[in-house]
Amino acid sequence: MIRPLVSLAVLVAAGQAACLEAQTVRLRRVDAREGRVAAGLVGRWRQSGWSLCTPVPRLGADEIDPPIGELVFDADGGFSVTWVPFEVYHDYRGTFTTGVRAGAIELKRGQGNFTPSDFDGHGSFEVNGDVLVLRDVWFGTKTAKRKPDVCALTFARS
Repeated sequence: MIRPLVSLAVLVAAGQAACLEAQTVRLRRVDAREGRVAAGLVGRWRQSGWSLCTPVPRLGADEIDPPIGELVFDADGGFSVTWVPFEVYHDYRGTFTTGVRAGAIELKRGQGNFTPSDFDGHGSFEVNGDVLVLRDVWFGTKTAKRKPDVCALTFARS
């Protein structure tokens, strides 16, 4: 959360303290609750499951995407997605922020080797130990004919 601008007077002692100039400095303060939540999110994850919004009796092989092999959230607000990890390859990278509302997350996709058009980065997250659940977030369709009706993606810390 960005706080208002504050003025900082620079003082120099040359016989007496004098104000040379005032500089405007932008200070960034991270809400303590927000920092704790985001800290649990930082790390390397692999997809371990997903939940459909509406259960169906059966899905065909062409309706299911391969699991995301590597999802990385960095402490500086960056993330990367890779379906099939190989050395330094990433399908794409982006940025993320966590919201004031506990568990809110906003991901913005950047450029990459594979950038799916059906990406949706607005949703919520919950970290419970080594399990991450993302709700209403979709990293994109890799090989399926269309986006399945998925409401939650589950990841395990790797």
